[in-house]
Amino acid sequence: MNRPPRRLLGVENGAVVDVGGGTTGISVLKDGEVVATFDEPTGGTHMTLVLAGARKISFEDAEAEKLNHALERDVFSIIRPVADKMGRIVAEFLADYPYVDTIHVVGGACSFKDFAAVLVSHTGRRVIKPVEPLLVTPLGIAMYHDGGQA
Repeated sequence: MNRPPRRLLGVENGAVVDVGGGTTGISVLKDGEVVATFDEPTGGTHMTLVLAGARKISFEDAEAEKLNHALERDVFSIIRPVADKMGRIVAEFLADYPYVDTIHVVGGACSFKDFAAVLVSHTGRRVIKPVEPLLVTPLGIAMYHDGGQA
């Protein structure tokens, strides 16, 4: 059987931070192998809740605002404390891995233009964000699906 490339992002050494809806997951890679993982229950849903509270609107309306690119600057100024919390969590976890100099950030909740800069400010490390960070996780799952059944 012809297997897909071993790593979707091509990360041999560094960290991958997956900012999803409910969690922020961190994986540390060394020589192409995952050597540590951590999951924090803070993600895009928390951003939406903060936005809903600040605007005094429903969760659904806040989610729509969060996804509206025309409102990005205003929305990010409100949800920035959540991004800062994620940045502090990543920095604290990576303190035990001083050889990690590059962070690859993926997931829909990191789609904000200024999100990577927040990670840089908290970690002091280089941050790379793909053009479509929302698609990396589902694409990786699709590439590695072996047709098996649960």
